[in-house]
Amino acid sequence: MLRNIRDLYGYTIHATDGDMGSVHDFYFDDQQWAVWHLVVTTGRWLSRHRVLVPPMSVTNVDGTSEEFHTALTKAQVANSPDVDTDKPVSRQRHAELYWHYGFTGSVLPEEPRREEGDSHLRRTREVIGYFVHGVDDRIGQVDDFLVDDGSWIIRYMVVDARSRWLGRKVLVPPGWIVSIKWEGMAVYVDLSRATVRNAPDYDPELPIDRDYETRLYESYGRAKYWRGGPPGHGGAPVGNSRWMH
Repeated sequence: MLRNIRDLYGYTIHATDGDMGSVHDFYFDDQQWAVWHLVVTTGRWLSRHRVLVPPMSVTNVDGTSEEFHTALTKAQVANSPDVDTDKPVSRQRHAELYWHYGFTGSVLPEEPRREEGDSHLRRTREVIGYFVHGVDDRIGQVDDFLVDDGSWIIRYMVVDARSRWLGRKVLVPPGWIVSIKWEGMAVYVDLSRATVRNAPDYDPELPIDRDYETRLYESYGRAKYWRGGPPGHGGAPVGNSRWMH
């Protein structure tokens, strides 16, 4: 099911043996467009203010009660590697977390061990609000992300493309995002301003069905991902296929 990332902030998150806190943020990879970590604000049961939890440990997302349920115990979380969530997470620390929780093998990209922050691992709270630039002009701002709560792949970026008189939101598949720049707080997409602003309106109150996606891709003039369009152009998910249904 596709869910708005911003709606998930504040959800209570449970271990198998009790409440571990609430969801504060998400780390995602801007190359694979997959969520790699949930940032959890702990309660008084743990001295550390925040911990990182892998999304594949989530067994259920209950939108009605606003709860995450995981397969982890509170002891596993308490004994996890300590990470300063206010700083960039290094790929080495990222790997250590996954090994700790038992998610090993080819889940993690093969990269040299290094201590500096991973430039492609970003927090959603950081990127939401960035300016979105097309090939010819600024389009709007990042308003949200839509994530599949089964695969934890980010399917769409929500763009607030309001003009001087009209407030409206449109969706852009991550396959058409060229880069994200911390300097200037900017996201660059391979689309013109007019193309994005002429796309079908996105209404968060309505489900995204195949009819809407068909109109969206036809508006952009790109190959539909469900008909074999290449990831970089058709908007097919570019994340780790091991997580996908």
